[in-house]
Amino acid sequence: MSKMLKFKRYLTSGDAAEYLTKKLEEEITTLDVERLLLDGHIAASVITNEWHCFYLKPKDTNNAAKSKHFAHCPTPGETPDKIINGIYNIDIAELDSTNNYITIKLETDIKAACYEIDRTKYTRVISNISDGEAPNKSLSMLEKLQQSLSSIPMTADPASPGHAYQKPSISSANLVIKPADLEAFVTMTNDDKPMQLEKPLDYRERASMERIILILAKESDYDLSKPFKAAEILQAAAARFAVEAPGSKDTIAKHLKAAALHDTLKRKP
Repeated sequence: MSKMLKFKRYLTSGDAAEYLTKKLEEEITTLDVERLLLDGHIAASVITNEWHCFYLKPKDTNNAAKSKHFAHCPTPGETPDKIINGIYNIDIAELDSTNNYITIKLETDIKAACYEIDRTKYTRVISNISDGEAPNKSLSMLEKLQQSLSSIPMTADPASPGHAYQKPSISSANLVIKPADLEAFVTMTNDDKPMQLEKPLDYRERASMERIILILAKESDYDLSKPFKAAEILQAAAARFAVEAPGSKDTIAKHLKAAALHDTLKRKP
């Protein structure tokens, strides 16, 4: 499935569970994925089909830059700013929103109030059929009826409130996931894993570091023949220069003692 991921426009919760199980090497169920979506750990998306969207404007028009409150109420005859089809990210809080629309952030990074068309509030305009138009006699009764109905335009019922718009019906079962959003979650999960321990130094690298410590100690006139005394001096210097040093004086003394073993010119008393 990982090879096919880049060719998919979206994944269902079941698809995502299968992918994560293989990628994370632990069992992930569909219910786990839905919970991750609801908790906001994985970015959720919805499939839109001719949603009519109107750009949202701040309520506080005098301070639009700072206002975070938006509102929209469609008026009869209002032309949507954009009609969208396809997959769009959605804030999971929209599932419980009391608004009569779904807020979508469009590609232009503009928030919009989006509606579905309530087809039950549409009616046929029978008067648009020409009375002189004769049906084709070779057609069956059902075909004649279908032909007649297809020629009748649909229009919004003038008595319908909200210009035949309704809030899109979305539940957690309708949510889908973009492949890029799922990969982002995997990356975030891997970043949370404990870092692997570094490979221990071999004896040659350790010996080189101990010689460097010896050279710096001699240059600074530290007496490594008294490692604990030198460790106290180093701890004080570390605090003075705001350098994090090993918390234990014993640890410092151990490394200084090991460095002193490389001193071929013993310090004279």
